[in-house]
Amino acid sequence: MNERGVTLVELIIAMAIGVVVLLGVGSFYWQTVRSWNQSQAQAVIQRQGTLVHQEMARIILASSGLLPGTCGPTTGVTDSLPVQMPSGALPDPGLSSGGFACFYLNTSGQLFECRFTSTSSTTCISGSERDLLAGAPIPDAVQGALVQSTTLVFSSGGAVRSGGTSVDVDFALTAGQVGPLNFSARLTVRNG
Repeated sequence: MNERGVTLVELIIAMAIGVVVLLGVGSFYWQTVRSWNQSQAQAVIQRQGTLVHQEMARIILASSGLLPGTCGPTTGVTDSLPVQMPSGALPDPGLSSGGFACFYLNTSGQLFECRFTSTSSTTCISGSERDLLAGAPIPDAVQGALVQSTTLVFSSGGAVRSGGTSVDVDFALTAGQVGPLNFSARLTVRNG
């Protein structure tokens, strides 16, 4: 009967093989978790970008025209789009009898929608602002903390700044290390 034990060299080799296997499994696990987190962030960005486009399309398509000039707060706006709404175009409480809507991007990268009273006063009515990146019209605090807008451009060969019936809406969203994902659409007024 051989009663030979494990030598120190055999023990060190077995431990080294065990460490290599554990490091490989751990590395695979962390890569999987990181990929899953990135895919979740990308799905949130895609969903939020789609919701922002749908909200803009809902307002712009039902409008009676795109107004010249700018709108929103008096300071801190990088781009904006004023929109005129005919009476009965939307069931929204603030627009059911007609009025004006504004989409604007502030210097912090937040994309807002608000209401204003007339073409001579295009400043947002207090309390009418909705942060579209926070999940408006349905608030989502998780998305609001995750998604940031990086750019927003309203253009149509200069037609928007002088009024018009169509607008190209281009914006990019980022979330942490994911993005920017670009979103683009040409929206044309139906009631113009």
